[in-house]
Parts: sequence; structure tokens; C-alpha cells
Amino acid sequence: MDQLLSKAGSTIVTFAIRSGVQIASSYVIKSVNQLMDSAPDKQKRQLERLKSKLQTRIEIVSYAMELIQLVASRGNTNLESTLRLVSDLKLEIDEFEENIDDLAKEISTSKKLTPESIKSIQNYMQSLLVKIEQAIPVINLALTTSGANLSGSLNSYISPGRLLNTTVYMNDSNLEFERSKKKVKVGPDFDLTFYNIFYNANRGSEITWREKFARCKLQIFRVPVKGREYSYEVELIESFDDGRYHDDDDTPEKIVLKVEDIARLFYSASGKLLKLDDRTTPVLVLKTKKGKGRGKKVEDISNEHEFEWLAVGDYLNGDDDDDEDDEDDEDDDEDEKLSKKFSSLLKISQESSLSLVEYLLRLCALQESDQISILKVKDEKLRLFLNDENSNNNRGDSSSKTQ
Repeated sequence: MDQLLSKAGSTIVTFAIRSGVQIASSYVIKSVNQLMDSAPDKQKRQLERLKSKLQTRIEIVSYAMELIQLVASRGNTNLESTLRLVSDLKLEIDEFEENIDDLAKEISTSKKLTPESIKSIQNYMQSLLVKIEQAIPVINLALTTSGANLSGSLNSYISPGRLLNTTVYMNDSNLEFERSKKKVKVGPDFDLTFYNIFYNANRGSEITWREKFARCKLQIFRVPVKGREYSYEVELIESFDDGRYHDDDDTPEKIVLKVEDIARLFYSASGKLLKLDDRTTPVLVLKTKKGKGRGKKVEDISNEHEFEWLAVGDYLNGDDDDDEDDEDDEDDDEDEKLSKKFSSLLKISQESSLSLVEYLLRLCALQESDQISILKVKDEKLRLFLNDENSNNNRGDSSSKTQ
């Protein structure tokens, strides 16, 4: 399915796997600070200079490591050997953290550092510094020669207006979450049609997309999760207000997806790509973890059966009021008719919301990946999350261009 959608010229987003490098590095420095509080003033100044140097190097290398992991996850095979170096360096940082933690336990009773403990801290920091400084030139060379575009401009299909809209929604939800510390909605409700895959055992590996919810409400929420600042969920709630027959005993279904369980996201300019003959407008396709795959890092999942495919498109059958509007138009003067026509066109533009769903999912994934506000995310990381993996893609998404 990945290759099918890729070759068809869809927009493809590979969400970053939260490596935890930056989070671990900040924890390391915090642990060193706590130990230094117990050191005599003279040794504290020496440790402070060494710690400051180490902190600078860790901040530089951890961000580069994050970029390498993200670029490699998007299929850049030039970075495979560098990934091994990154993995080894991550292990060195983890080992440093363990050594510092062990020292902290040793002095937890005496509340004071011995000369031997101070010497051990210096040795640990100097050893890690040497390993980082040896790795930095190699990492820099790898990024330079990998062909990854970390500083280029955004692709032309990115809508600045849609991006600004999304940023406002994200920032508003961040402020509300800070106040309440409770589940907070991100952006508006979306009126969509929901599709999933039907596997026909009698037809072998043949894949058929089917309409699961003729109409549903999609909502994105920031949710409180212990130990994590940013975490997001997507809720799909079936609506029976879809012009279809529903048994009185039926109850609307609800599906909840974690954003961290979205492995890939595809934007197709036409539902015909999925052989949905009744849909010529865009669809958003999500490859998500399921079952025993949930909670695992995407790179740890090799079994394709641990993923499931879902798709959503704008709900297109909400034209029930058109006849009434036409009757009312007969009694309107020309100015009122023109005003209604303009309002109708504006409503259509505002409801072409699929691209907004896409942008929100991208930025939610980015904020969850880095565990910081998108307003603090560096440009290189933002470009990697927003840029299309398929440079020849032609979205044909007029809605996003006009927002």
C-alpha cells in the first residue's frame, strides 16, 4: 500500500519517531546540577565550567541526532551508517546518565560529595565530551552529503494561510491546556466521511476500500498523559444524520486514535486512487498501528499486519437545505441573491477542511515528537514535517491554496 500511494503522486508524511535524545540530554544536565549543589565552592566552579561545555555540545549533537533519525525514517538510505553512530552515541549518553544516577544514590545519605566522587563526575563529563567531539564532524559530514534539504524553502503547495490558521489553533489549545491541565480540543469539529479496508478472504490479497461511516465528526484533542507534556488523540464519532437508514437499536460508533500511533499519512488529490468511484475530491489516508503494535516505536514494528489503513474525506452530501434556499431565492432581490451566493461560496471554502486536518495532524505530531511548543521548534525540523517527500507531487488542492 505504501508503494502504491507513493507512486501515485500523493503527499506523504512520515511522522517522526520520538527518539527521546533531547529529552534525555536535558535530564542529564539536570542530574549533574543536582550533584553539583553538594560540592564545595572551589570544585563547584570547576565542575560548572566543564558542565557548561558539555551542555553546549549535547544540545548541538542531540538536535543533529534528531534530524538524522527523522531524515532516515523518511527513506534516506545515505544515512544508514550514520544511524549506527547516532545509536552508539545515544548509548554513551544513557551510560553517562546511569553513572551520574549511581553517584547520586551513593551520596544520598551523606548529602556531600567526596573528593573521589567529584573526580568521578569530572572523568564522566570529560569522557562524554571527547566522544561527542569525535562524533560531531562525522555527523556534520553525513548531513552535508546525505542530500537532505534542511535549509531550503517550503514546497510551493504549502499554504501560508492554512499554516497560520493551524498555528493559531495549536497555540490556543496550548494556552487552554496550561490553564486547565485537562483534555482540550485542538481546532474545530470536522464533518467527514470515514473509510477503512475490507479484506476479502476469497480474493486473496486484493484490497477493497469501503465506506465505514457515511458521515462522522472528527475531533483532535490534547490529552494529559503522565510523564509527557504533549500528547494527542483523534476521535471519529459516527453521525446518523447522513440520509441513510439506521435501525432504532443501532448506536453510533466511536474510534479513538493516538497521534503517536500514526506511522504515515498520505494526501490523495482524488478518492479514485482508492478506487472510490463516487469520490473525486481529496482523501487523507492514515497508516496506523493496531493491536499489539500500539505503544511500540514504529521502527520496532516489522510486521505489516500490525498496521491498519484508514481514510477520511470531506462529507459531500450535506445539500439537504438547497431546495429550501432555492425557494427563498425567488422572493429575494438581486442584492440579496448576490449576498447569499457569496455567503454560499465562502461557506464552501471554509468547509474544504481536509487540508486543515492534515496540517493539524502534522503539527500535533511535531509538537508531540519534540515535546515543546511548535513556536519553539527550529526551522529545519518544521520544514521536514511540512515538506513533501515526493518532490514531483502535484496536489491539485485548490482549497489549501486559497486559505
